[in-house]
Amino acid sequence: TNQLLSSYRSVSLISLDTKVLTFRRDQISLERQSADGAFAVTLETRGQSFVVAPRCTSAESLASGVRDFGERLAVSAARGFKRELTVNDGPPLPRRPTASIDPSRLRPEIQAALAELDDVRENIRDCRNAPNISQAEAKALRDLRADKSIVIKPADKGSQLVILDRQDYVRECLRQLDDPAFYRPLNEPINRFTAQRIRAVFQSLLDRRLIDKRQFTAFCPKEEFRTRRFYILPKIHKPAESWPLGDIPPGRPIVSDVDSESYASGRFIDSFLQPIVIQLPSFIRDTDHFQAAIRDITCPARGETFLFTMDVASLYTNIPTAAGLECVQRAFREHPDARRPDASLLSLLKLNLERNDFEFDGKFFLQVKGTAMGKSFAPSYSNIYMGYWEQRGLELSPQKPALWLRYIDDIFGVWHGTRDELVRFHELLDGLDPNIRLQLSYSSTEVNFLDTTVFWDREGDVKRLATKVYFKPTDSRTLIHRDSFHPKRTFRGVVKSQLLRYARRCSLMADFDAACTGAVFSCNTTTIHDQVRDADGAGTRRWEFGFLPCNPTRLCRCCQAHARFASVCPGSAATTVQLIISQRIDCNATNAVYAVFCRRCDHTIYVGETANSIRGRMLAHIGDIRHARDTPVARHFTSDGHSLADFAFTGIWSRDGTGPRANERRQRHEAKLIEVLKTQTPHGVNELAGTLHNPAIPLILPHCARSDALVAAVKDRVARCCEAPVLPAYTKGRNLRQLLCPKSDMDAGFVLKLGRIFKTPYGGHGVDFIDQLNYQFTGGIMIIFIGIIGLRQYVGKPIQCWVPQEFSKAWEDFAENYCWVSNTYFLYPDKPIPSPRDLPNAKFITYYQWVAIVLAGQAIITWIPHLIWRVGARRLPILIKNARNAAIPDSDIRRKAVHCLVAVLEEQAEATRRYSAFEAPSMRLTILFLIVRLMFVGNAIGQIYLMQKFIGTNSTLFGYEVLKNLIEGRDWTETSNFPRVTYCHLTIRKLGTKNQTFTLQCVLPINHFVEKVYVFLWFWYIILGVLTLLSTIFWMLRILIPGRRVAYIKQYLRAMKLVSNTEDRDCKRFVANSLGPDGVFILQAVSSLASDLISLDVAATLWRNYRQAKITGAEEDVNRLLESVLSSCQQ
Repeated sequence: TNQLLSSYRSVSLISLDTKVLTFRRDQISLERQSADGAFAVTLETRGQSFVVAPRCTSAESLASGVRDFGERLAVSAARGFKRELTVNDGPPLPRRPTASIDPSRLRPEIQAALAELDDVRENIRDCRNAPNISQAEAKALRDLRADKSIVIKPADKGSQLVILDRQDYVRECLRQLDDPAFYRPLNEPINRFTAQRIRAVFQSLLDRRLIDKRQFTAFCPKEEFRTRRFYILPKIHKPAESWPLGDIPPGRPIVSDVDSESYASGRFIDSFLQPIVIQLPSFIRDTDHFQAAIRDITCPARGETFLFTMDVASLYTNIPTAAGLECVQRAFREHPDARRPDASLLSLLKLNLERNDFEFDGKFFLQVKGTAMGKSFAPSYSNIYMGYWEQRGLELSPQKPALWLRYIDDIFGVWHGTRDELVRFHELLDGLDPNIRLQLSYSSTEVNFLDTTVFWDREGDVKRLATKVYFKPTDSRTLIHRDSFHPKRTFRGVVKSQLLRYARRCSLMADFDAACTGAVFSCNTTTIHDQVRDADGAGTRRWEFGFLPCNPTRLCRCCQAHARFASVCPGSAATTVQLIISQRIDCNATNAVYAVFCRRCDHTIYVGETANSIRGRMLAHIGDIRHARDTPVARHFTSDGHSLADFAFTGIWSRDGTGPRANERRQRHEAKLIEVLKTQTPHGVNELAGTLHNPAIPLILPHCARSDALVAAVKDRVARCCEAPVLPAYTKGRNLRQLLCPKSDMDAGFVLKLGRIFKTPYGGHGVDFIDQLNYQFTGGIMIIFIGIIGLRQYVGKPIQCWVPQEFSKAWEDFAENYCWVSNTYFLYPDKPIPSPRDLPNAKFITYYQWVAIVLAGQAIITWIPHLIWRVGARRLPILIKNARNAAIPDSDIRRKAVHCLVAVLEEQAEATRRYSAFEAPSMRLTILFLIVRLMFVGNAIGQIYLMQKFIGTNSTLFGYEVLKNLIEGRDWTETSNFPRVTYCHLTIRKLGTKNQTFTLQCVLPINHFVEKVYVFLWFWYIILGVLTLLSTIFWMLRILIPGRRVAYIKQYLRAMKLVSNTEDRDCKRFVANSLGPDGVFILQAVSSLASDLISLDVAATLWRNYRQAKITGAEEDVNRLLESVLSSCQQ
């Protein structure tokens, strides 16, 4: 990595164990800003997979895991501890919600087990975990995550993190987004309209009963969905001289589609494309599949032979939408399926491709070419396109490769010929499609493909293809640090899994030993290395995979007569799929899945499983055939034309292990292989996928210091009552990479969701945002205040009074209610309590009982101008709303909106000319709009005056004065503004005695909130009135001055090159006579709320119609003149 960037002195490079790269322009050292290099030490010694221990694991999260386990136990017990293993033969089915089980209907031992689990859950306490990083390191992590001047992203390839300056990151993203061939900016997202169309497609599928209600609910867009986000993964593996911006690496564009409106539909599409993809001749599923495909490839040791790879540059974004849809449609025709809704799938695919909008840096874009990498169907879609491309290329090539395999956009092949012939073959393919650009790499000895290095292994006069592990330059080859907060079994399994991967990738023992020697592990691997070596071919030079002889020198009688040794297992007659056996397996294997092959039918007919050895299970099948027992396999081989000699078997899968968990895993794998090989009746003799008896019940807990003890306690309590097997599992903790690269960021989609609180798009039914502020936001604020104050007044206790000690509880409640409904009065602290005679002169507080009702009246008054506009403007609000919905790149919707607006404007002009007594064009809408705006201004002024009279103050600036007093520290006891403590006179009558009068001191806690409400409303109406007045003046200048109206329309006509400088007079007549003030006002409103493109299209259409009518009218006038002249001449 240091050598890669050694020539770029202008870039500050800080390498932390070659896993983190920093590209910063400000030359700020990461060590200085992260607590003296603590973070550098963290990454260097621990790695990115290091999980930081949480301070505390809550008892609630642990108890939730135990409670969920109890629900699963109850459901499993209600089913008799059995589970049907069904194979889905269509689109993916959503998981069924956990059924609610009545515990009283379960067996007594299950009820006892559930009671024991409740006891365990009640005794769970919070678990504090010992920290595994120092305080300095924790502070460094927090500082790095809080630094907004940088962006941390994982590298495109390898296990590195790349730290970029935020400005440079945005610059590289905008460089890609500014390419008009791939992306186009949008004014607003179109995902709401896309969701409606996707929902309509699935509704039609539901109506035709092609999907059920569960699938309809799962695949339809939800009411609330996430806006797609755009980001890039830096390609630090690219040579520095090829970087487009010179100082920062290029990025691979990714559009995150998770939880968007089209995410579920993408999975639905992919479920139908995958069965077609696996039937392509060159299809490679993964590395195991690739190794099995080249295992038997040999050629003479002498002769010119080349291994080559080809890489397609930016395949996903370069596939033309029309060509890709055509390829998918062709694939549907060539692979018919009566259960597949081809037309609906093509509609969904088109919606996903043509309406892939996303957000970046607060702006919205639309992808106009190719598909995004975040789409679920992108690999299958690209595979189908590449399948027809390579078919056409291989047909046109005069010389074809001896081997051609492809993994999406990575191609591997073997070429028997000269170097020049290979180069010409590459040039032919590279020029076949302008969207497909190939980068060729070839060698006569070895090439790198996927995560393997493919080379020739010479054996005498023949050489055979072999593989070994390929470690990319960006691969750090580190695993898990011993202090990482992982479960103990993870440490035991991770090293063995890596060594088994090396064993499967390496064809030769020497390569396996070299790969293990170079691995950087956090524990001693010698013992595990020896175990893997002994288990998978000790003492041999070359490893073989597949179903192998149990004894190379002398076979057992079962294998000698009926074994079918191979690395590939074919399917039934209903499929061309071949199963790759990616492990070493023989007849001694236990806990295995096997396939029965019929030599006469020449295909696989049965897939079975056994916990014992394969040899023992085959002997049982042979006995069933000899004695003609009533089993599926025996019935087939005893039918007409078949015999025991046609029976053959192949072991296809085996794993170590015993017990319920091993049984469940084996039976699930059997059900999967039955579906893959299509051996169900009538294509084979498998009747059902099977039934899983006594399935393991998962216990999912967050990993903590007490999780193992909690698992042991649950197992012990359950074992006391029943024999249900418990399968412990732990939720995954967040490692350093996930902490530094969070997936959820604040985006524009979040802001749009906040805007849905009032359930109205931007602009509402008004003309601009000022209208929305006046009636919608103001009304919404009023409703919130009414709800809070009303709850306090009518649900809570709005007043509390101090009463004498002789008052009982009933008297106290009576006194407080009396003082609330009657008016209390305020006294300054230095004033004496007035006598009954002086009470009329006291300052009574008369408003606090009526605050909620008066606010409701103010909200109604706020809506009155808007209601007048809705009634007076007639169809205009609906037209503007339709135009706003049409401001998307959809020609049909836009054309309909433009046609509707043109028709309304022409109808309005015609009605004015026909029915109006004046020749001047109509100004009804313009005058109405200005009147409504002045009503909004008057409403703001009137609301301030109303609040002043209601609270009983003499100053119109009461809001400013109250705020000034609060800032200066003057309390309500000095100003008497919204007093919290008041007084109340209570007179009580008793029989036989004189009336008693009490003076009660009461607290009004609601006034503390009412004060803030009225101060806020005062400032709100002041700001709202000023903004509305300024906006009204601006609109008056735009629509009342004739020259401004003409200039506004002329800018659109000139943009479309429809008017020249010599047509100014015609343009003025068009604006004055055809459009008028109302027409120009409507176009300006559409431009303000919807899009300038809509206004431009409407103005251009009206101008063309006006010119055409003018020409037609002139011709009619000339014809009438000629007719009158001829008639006069005849007379």
